[in-house]
Amino acid sequence: METVCYIYAMTEIKKSWFAIDGGLEPIDYEGENSFRFPAELAEIVLNKFSKEGDWVLDPFCGLGTTLKAAQKMNRHAIGFEVDESRAMYAGKGLNEPNKVIHARIETIDQYYLPSFDLVFTSPPYVTVRLEDDPWGMTYFEDMESIFRKIQKTLKPDANIVIEVSNIRTKDGVRTLAWQFGELLSKIFSFQGEIIRVDTGDAEAGPGFDHSYLLVYKNH
Repeated sequence: METVCYIYAMTEIKKSWFAIDGGLEPIDYEGENSFRFPAELAEIVLNKFSKEGDWVLDPFCGLGTTLKAAQKMNRHAIGFEVDESRAMYAGKGLNEPNKVIHARIETIDQYYLPSFDLVFTSPPYVTVRLEDDPWGMTYFEDMESIFRKIQKTLKPDANIVIEVSNIRTKDGVRTLAWQFGELLSKIFSFQGEIIRVDTGDAEAGPGFDHSYLLVYKNH
């Protein structure tokens, strides 16, 4: 049998922060793709919070960075993506049982899925003024409902890692990461935060060179 060796990101999480370049790998997707995080970040998180054979869920999988990193690292991954073109791109190169479900994550309870060991995702960002955002004034209520549904698909000791930053624009600052921290603490057991710092020119979040990995355990 042929032995395949994979070289993962060299960065390890040893403290409450770590630094990466943060630059995005070029991809052949023609639409907007600057909202994704680097593959290196996904590999760091998967290496820290999961093991080979684990099931990984990305409820907002976008262009599939988490799923492709999970497949590379011998995990099994399922993602949800509402946008058809992004879902098609995210699914390219995935082998069963890894897959993208082209649907809103709110419908997760309509699918027969395995029990997940890890949730790793970056949620959709809102604007500084929530009333101006496409998600509208119910954004945080919607997110709480979504993650309560997700909880029902998780193993009792599953890890939940949310990559999110605060938002800075010309209109001001929204403390989105801190709001998410409080919201998810209603559902899961908060384990702490890890700060990811970009050393290159890329933003880690709107207006910031760092983002937060909010770490939870299912209970």
